[in-house]
Amino acid sequence: MNLPDLIVQKINYLLTRFKSKEWSGPAWYGVNKREKNGFPSEVSLNHFVAIDLGHATETEIDGEKLGKILPQIYKENKKLKNCYLGLIHSHHNMGAFFSGTDKDTALEQAPLEGLFFTTVVASDKDEFCTGVSYRDHFGFPNFIEGDVVADYKMDVPKEWKAEAKKIEKENKKTKIVYNKNGQLNILNTQNDSRYGGYYNGWGGYNRISGVDDEKKPKDQKTIHLSGKLT
Repeated sequence: MNLPDLIVQKINYLLTRFKSKEWSGPAWYGVNKREKNGFPSEVSLNHFVAIDLGHATETEIDGEKLGKILPQIYKENKKLKNCYLGLIHSHHNMGAFFSGTDKDTALEQAPLEGLFFTTVVASDKDEFCTGVSYRDHFGFPNFIEGDVVADYKMDVPKEWKAEAKKIEKENKKTKIVYNKNGQLNILNTQNDSRYGGYYNGWGGYNRISGVDDEKKPKDQKTIHLSGKLT
């Protein structure tokens, strides 16, 4: 996976600003090259938005909040409709790695068609790791880790500062709540038509059309990510 210079700058800015807390948000991945069988061989992380600032070992993305911001994001950057919607989250100074919980999440989010990419970043030790999950022709989920190539510079745009300030402000209003396993929780929006209509819609069907707005979700599942060593 390629990390463009501007993306690396934003990641480093957030890691520098939030040195001991995890943050997370939706991320958009574009395929640059494919193998003869169609599987991606080179991918770029084209865009991401930090929407939650958590605590030392967890971060939570609320599905309702995600649903509210997606239309505006796609309106401002129409090219993202051709990207796969996945995740990015930080492990601050613990190093970038996929915990057992992170891998379970990737497998749970593996769509019936298409791909689900996820990236973990950190300010110390290994700085980046990335992976992709998918379902094979038998319907079984698979997860593959990849290599990361990143460029480095540092210039902080004002919108990054505003984004960080927003989640920092919301964090102060939030009570510190850990579930019984000490894991972070992210609401899965894959069954909600509000989040469909784009590539995979977080575990959806990786399609641009064919979303039935009349079908409402019966319930919402919980997926887990964690910066804890497992």
